[in-house]
Amino acid sequence: MKKYFLFLTIFALFFSSEAKANQWVLSSTASDGGMDMYLDPESLREFDGYIYVWKLLDFVEPLDDGTMSVKMYSKINCSSKMYQDLNIIFYPEDMAKGTPNYREYEPLDWVEATSGSIVGFLVESVCDL
Repeated sequence: MKKYFLFLTIFALFFSSEAKANQWVLSSTASDGGMDMYLDPESLREFDGYIYVWKLLDFVEPLDDGTMSVKMYSKINCSSKMYQDLNIIFYPEDMAKGTPNYREYEPLDWVEATSGSIVGFLVESVCDL
């Protein structure tokens, strides 16, 4: 009986932490309604003057290659309101579900987070914390 209880406890703890790790917070919606952007507040880290965060783009309609969502690990410079995507992972289902499609990827150059854009809202909200 003790082994059964221990197994159930470990099982519950594993799945509750897994669920917590996958809780995304809506940051903004594209003006055309074609996608939502989420952030993972548990991933927020500040290091050497930059903020690092996982963000998720969730599309209403699949992209040409069938992608329904994309996770990106981003580096944000709050003083210049610029960001750089360091890692991108593509998913065939919404909300980063399904078997991920990892592609070889070089980090992009710094991009300005235009005020009023979907990324601009995310950068402003993260930098205001």
